[in-house]
Amino acid sequence: MAALLASLVIPIWDIGKIIWNSISSRADYIHDLGNNLESLEYEMGRLKRKKEDVEARLDREENEWFQRTHDVTDWLKRVHRLEESMEKIIQTCKEEVQKKCLGGCWTSNRVGNKVSEALKTVAELIADANFDVLVQDKPSHLVDERPEGTNMGLDANLEEVWRWIEDSSVGIIGIYGMGGVGKTTLLKKVNNKFRETSHSFNLVIWIIVSKDAEVVRVKELIRNELEIPDTVWQNKNVDDKAALIFRVLRRKKFVLFLDDLWERVDILKLGVPLPDSANGSKIIFTTRSEEVCGRMEAHRRLRVECLPAELALDLFRTKLGEEVLNSHMEIPKLAELVALECKGLPLALITIARAMASRRTPQEWKHALKLLRSYPSNFSGMGDHVFPILKFSYDSLSDYTVKKCFLYCCIFPEDHDIEKNELIELWIGEGFLDKFENIYDARNEGEFILGSLKLACLLEDGTRYSFSTKHVRMHDVIRDMALWLACDNGEKENKILVQDHVQSVKDHGFTRWKEAVRTSIWGTSFKSLTGTPLCQNLQTLLVGNTHLEMFPTGFFQFMRALTVLNLSDNRELRMLPEEIGELINLHYLNLSSTSIKELPVGIKNLKNLKVLLLDDTYFLRKFPEESVSSLSSLTVFSMFFSQGYQSLDELAEFMLVEDLGRLEHINELSITLSFFQTILILLQSLKFAKCIRRLSIGCKYLISLELPSSAVKSMEHLERLELKGCYSLEEFIIFAEQDEGMMHGIPSPFLYNSRPLGAHECFYNLSVVDITFCSMVNLTWLVHAPLLQTLTVIRCNLLTEVIDGDLRNGATEEYPDLFSNLKALSLIELPSLQLICWQAWPFPVLEDIHVKNCPNLRELPFNSNSAKNLKEITGEKSWWDGLMWEDETVKLVFASKFPDPDEHLHSESFDSE
Repeated sequence: MAALLASLVIPIWDIGKIIWNSISSRADYIHDLGNNLESLEYEMGRLKRKKEDVEARLDREENEWFQRTHDVTDWLKRVHRLEESMEKIIQTCKEEVQKKCLGGCWTSNRVGNKVSEALKTVAELIADANFDVLVQDKPSHLVDERPEGTNMGLDANLEEVWRWIEDSSVGIIGIYGMGGVGKTTLLKKVNNKFRETSHSFNLVIWIIVSKDAEVVRVKELIRNELEIPDTVWQNKNVDDKAALIFRVLRRKKFVLFLDDLWERVDILKLGVPLPDSANGSKIIFTTRSEEVCGRMEAHRRLRVECLPAELALDLFRTKLGEEVLNSHMEIPKLAELVALECKGLPLALITIARAMASRRTPQEWKHALKLLRSYPSNFSGMGDHVFPILKFSYDSLSDYTVKKCFLYCCIFPEDHDIEKNELIELWIGEGFLDKFENIYDARNEGEFILGSLKLACLLEDGTRYSFSTKHVRMHDVIRDMALWLACDNGEKENKILVQDHVQSVKDHGFTRWKEAVRTSIWGTSFKSLTGTPLCQNLQTLLVGNTHLEMFPTGFFQFMRALTVLNLSDNRELRMLPEEIGELINLHYLNLSSTSIKELPVGIKNLKNLKVLLLDDTYFLRKFPEESVSSLSSLTVFSMFFSQGYQSLDELAEFMLVEDLGRLEHINELSITLSFFQTILILLQSLKFAKCIRRLSIGCKYLISLELPSSAVKSMEHLERLELKGCYSLEEFIIFAEQDEGMMHGIPSPFLYNSRPLGAHECFYNLSVVDITFCSMVNLTWLVHAPLLQTLTVIRCNLLTEVIDGDLRNGATEEYPDLFSNLKALSLIELPSLQLICWQAWPFPVLEDIHVKNCPNLRELPFNSNSAKNLKEITGEKSWWDGLMWEDETVKLVFASKFPDPDEHLHSESFDSE
């Protein structure tokens, strides 16, 4: 019995041990799991604080110049993913601890493993959070920031486009809508977002395409953006140029913005790889036509709508200003009614608001509202919604002359930067500014009119050149409206013809010219013309930027009413037909930048010609005998050569100056002279002194240039002076005449050893001086050019000082205006130059200094009060490092104006591709 009991007790005991061990193990596991849970919650708290520290640092350090590094971005994403999964893990773990049961060991083990893995992950994230650097420089050079203007109602559109940009399946995006609705503004906002947002693109290109865009021109614009060197680009055929662009872009993830697309552009012919999910590139364009979106095979389309009434009123009120709104209790309601007439079109809202920004009486506002509501127009599309509104700005122009000048601008093609000086001369030729006898007064009125048109938002500054303030352009919608108005509200559509593609002539011949009053032909597609236009009413003909070599005989035969003929910038034009001499009503003839070799003999018959422009006619060898002196009405003559040398021989130049001297009405003269005798004649003539506007002297035998103070006083209209290729010229002396200090018949130098000339004795309007290849040791005579804005000096080997150091005593008081208007200074290849001037000088408006190969120029005339508006100093790094400064503070101030020269170099070698 005892044995039996023993045999039963032992197994029971073993079972009890097993159960006890299991319970004990389970208890230990529950205890460990509880501890791990506490550790996990503690470590997650540490990780959360680490993340908050990192985000706080990012708030302080991220800005428009710095962005977070990729490591930081990746770390934050890992933390975010862990936080999302951790809540579930912790909840499961807590439930497991609360069960405290024997079952479910396998499930419990899985939970324990998850907690252990989470602890390990948290530990790794905490260890990885010790960042030395959180931010890095933004690649700001990648995207040029573009001014957006007023932002109203485009945020949702921007978000939509950006979602498509982030979608790998979307490669081509089309943005369409009516003119002036804000398509370009939206495109600029997308462009600028690339500066503010982290992305993986490494090239962003902006191209303005415009109407009738040729593949060749667009390809050239893309090439400029890619900075493909001329040496690689030139002499390549069309296909090779496309291949060059393709070789650059195929290895890049790019964004190509195409603004103002009017028709399909063959992307492959441009050399641009088609965007796909593999290369990740994007093409984003704007157009007025949804049909173009289809032809461009856009993967996504976005229509930009006019503003809803509330946002439209906000925009209108913003542009109008609170002062006008508060000037009378009725005006806010009237302003709301006027804004409603704009139909939500931003261009119209802004234009009308600015036109009303000085109107403070209810009567003016009621009159404006009546005009807006009652103007009739059945013109489809733009005519129904935009032209009547934009015409309000036209109707508000001050007088008929300003209106004529505005409408005249539509004769230029779309997106054309119009040179202001050329436009004013055309207005003069047309007789728009003929109320002034003095040509300079007429020019001043022209400048005033340009200012008025810009203030009225009917013209804007040019955009294609660095010197864009010398150009103006019309917004394409404004231009369309002006063209519509000039054609009698569209009723006489052939009254003004602008033909910017040869196809338009091929399709219609010259039949449309019968009704034309003004016609222009533009573009490289024109290589020849055939036929004789019948256009008895034609008053103006502009032909520019073509490949024409000649006009067919008889082309001008039936243009007897022609008053303005502008053939400039046709660089291949070599010959003019003789019937030019039969255009007896011609007032304006511009042959600048052509390759003509001689003028027609009949030009002497142009007795009514007032303006004759022959700038940069480098192949013009002679004038027909007495041709210039026969132009009895000639007021403006220009034969100015930008390269500093001209094509006439000594006898031809002498005869030209003699003929010009015989003209009774000559009022403005721009000329380049190369021979001593003609230079002497011009400088000794009081008549020439009074009318000279631009003068370039390029005589290699000229040793001394001496001007009496009376001549300087008479040159009141001289704006530009160039001395180019005067290799022997050692001195430029301004001297007092006998009654002012001549002793014993010898003129006394009037440079710096006597009292300064009075304000009335200076080069009163001289603003540009360009000196190349001369032997002068200083340019101290510049103290007599108080309005000098641009000074360029190149390859004058003996020049040691710009302003002589002997002038230092009392010069500050005697010449307070020295360099007071100087904006740009260029000093290039001057091996002997040591000083610009003898002491620090204010240079109050100086913006740019360019120094190249001037090894002995060791200091700039700056102190802490100098050049407050300076934007940039450019030059060799070795030259900059060797400059001496007044003190370290001054050096630090100007160091910020000297950019890293590497930024101006394009490091990529296209030849190696």
